[in-house]
Amino acid sequence: ADGPSAAFEVVRHDYPNLRVTRASVRYSPVPLSQDLVALFLGRLIPEQWAQRSDVRSRVRDAMFVPNTLPPVSAVVATPSGMVWVKREITAGPESSWTLLDARGRAITAIRLPTAFRVTGATQIRLWGVLEVQHALPVIVRYRVARM
Repeated sequence: ADGPSAAFEVVRHDYPNLRVTRASVRYSPVPLSQDLVALFLGRLIPEQWAQRSDVRSRVRDAMFVPNTLPPVSAVVATPSGMVWVKREITAGPESSWTLLDARGRAITAIRLPTAFRVTGATQIRLWGVLEVQHALPVIVRYRVARM
């Protein structure tokens, strides 16, 4: 969704009770930079073809490139029905995660290393794998100190 203000929808399916809850979460769209497009292209094209400008331009011409970043890049549910939502993917060292309650209301937001992949979560803890370039992956647990 483009514009100064947009929204994404969170849908919760409560299967035992056959209940569906929907919530609209407002956000400010983040423009997609050409630097991020170039970074993605660099990862997409095999190394043996990367230096050929004709290959790069053909791949770039074939891509659909939106004006803004997708508002959500990952979602992890907690046992209590809350969800941690990873916001836009950026080229920076940190990414924003927002905890939403069962009705889609923001409870808190934190910043974690972009290379951290969450594999499990509760309301106050996140577990995952930290991928560091040229190093072995590290299993990490973060605790949210303040809510």
